[in-house]
Amino acid sequence: MDRSTKFWDKIAESYSKQPIADEAAYEKKLQVTREYFHPDMEVLEIGCGTRVNGYHSCTLCETYSSH
Repeated sequence: MDRSTKFWDKIAESYSKQPIADEAAYEKKLQVTREYFHPDMEVLEIGCGTRVNGYHSCTLCETYSSH
């Protein structure tokens, strides 16, 4: 396992528990992102961290996969 993987594995749980610092900015980002999706799209998100953004967008396209 490389150093980067070890680092992220170590902090993943605490990272995902951190509250969103600016809720309004986060909601705006989700709104802008959703405007790019269409029902016939197949989306692959890579390097998505906690995958929470995909959770909010996955119903807007045909398929949504995050890794």
